[in-house]
Amino acid sequence: MIFLWHVFWFASSYKIDTILANPLQVEIDNGLVEGRQLSSSLFAWSGIPFAKPPVGELRFELPMPVSNWEDVWNATFERNQCVQTLLGEENYIGDEDYQLVSEDVIVVTFNYRLGILGFAFTDDDAMPGNLGLKDQICALQWVQRNIEAFGGDKNTVTIFGQSAGAASVAYLVMSPSAKDLFHRAIIQSGSTLCLWSLSKVAREATFKTGRQLGIITISSRYLIDQLRTIPVSNLQNASMTVVNAYLLEDPLNGLVFAPVIEPASTVNPITTTSTYADLLSGFFNRVPLLMGFTSFEALAAESMIDMWYLYLLQYQILPSRLVPDSMNVFTIIKPIVGSRIQNHYAGATGSIIFPGENFLHYMSDNEFVRPIEKMARLTCPYTPTYFYKFSYRHDPTAAGVGHAGELPYIFNSPYNNPNDIITKNRMVRMWTNFAKTANPTPTEDPVLGNYVLPTVTPQIVNYIDIDNNLTIAQNPNKVDVDFWSNLFRDFANPPFITY
Repeated sequence: MIFLWHVFWFASSYKIDTILANPLQVEIDNGLVEGRQLSSSLFAWSGIPFAKPPVGELRFELPMPVSNWEDVWNATFERNQCVQTLLGEENYIGDEDYQLVSEDVIVVTFNYRLGILGFAFTDDDAMPGNLGLKDQICALQWVQRNIEAFGGDKNTVTIFGQSAGAASVAYLVMSPSAKDLFHRAIIQSGSTLCLWSLSKVAREATFKTGRQLGIITISSRYLIDQLRTIPVSNLQNASMTVVNAYLLEDPLNGLVFAPVIEPASTVNPITTTSTYADLLSGFFNRVPLLMGFTSFEALAAESMIDMWYLYLLQYQILPSRLVPDSMNVFTIIKPIVGSRIQNHYAGATGSIIFPGENFLHYMSDNEFVRPIEKMARLTCPYTPTYFYKFSYRHDPTAAGVGHAGELPYIFNSPYNNPNDIITKNRMVRMWTNFAKTANPTPTEDPVLGNYVLPTVTPQIVNYIDIDNNLTIAQNPNKVDVDFWSNLFRDFANPPFITY
């Protein structure tokens, strides 16, 4: 599968030229920064540190405050980024600023630690985990301290992310440590309830990475101290060897170095409990939410199906492999549950892997549709929750819109036929409406077909279908969602951690 780590902040904007005497030079809490003017109304500051670089002795440590500077910080160019972990997916590259700021918002982007550097875990105080998410909280704290210097409003901060970035946003929604740091959240194709959003093997994988590097120990403290001394390229290579082994064992069971449930003794944790239980009880940051998915999420993996055909035969021969761990199904009845799943997705061919679209349909529902829709139903009693489905196809012959297929319509992209431009205008208007008003369609607007989207209720997921024409509908993918709801009712065993 494809997992992209996109997370961004919005802040509502005042007129920057009336706030700043010198629009290019701004004083923040660490000193003066000087940016650049990209157009008559667009200003940019790049490469401003919100924490010390996590290198040397600071590797595997919480983000540390950056030291003040005396000279003016040159913020006219991008600087070093955190080490990137690439899993072979296509990476979307675009200019997120230009299209969004045309709607009078300030866009803030940032770096945070990925892979083993951001999500090593020993399940104790040596490495309680979630450093990458704690970097994000540090960045949000920076926004609270400094955004007003750029003409922004610290009381209307919106966080948004896509895929694993969406899971990050969802974890911030769930985390007491992020309370009052943001005021709305947009969650695109992800959720804390997604199977892949919570690592079940991070501790084991951290120790296995150590063994790959010759560090044989049962001591968490010794392991982390030794991993701190390893050259970063060696550490990355060793960790990816471990990750690939897990993916070969079960490619559907999620990311390896990813968010975890931290020990109860952790100071300022992201979470120490099941987010499913917290959602049920309303124990989360009750900010307005905009959530959704694309029309055929797993289509992004279409090119892999033929290559992995022999490997995927196991899901045809052993249908119990189709049963998600989140169901907590008793081993003895797994074949029965697996056969029901197989029959639901096999269609006329009787095969869940041929044609490949059958398996992609299963993957879309299992990895995205079911858990995302469930989170919306659980949050809506406590906070306004809006839902969308992105169905617009740049290529009308495509079977649907795959994972990340909405991103070109939020950022600058080469998609510029008339329908593309209409869709871009709609997406940017809804996303920035939500950032400014906590509602994607606050009033009738011809750009949005004069629709006003109702919120989700526990019984009805009202949603806006973003296609060539906008439509308001209810309960997206209802047949498949009902199938899984009935399956969980009949065979699953709570308590649930993911869904």
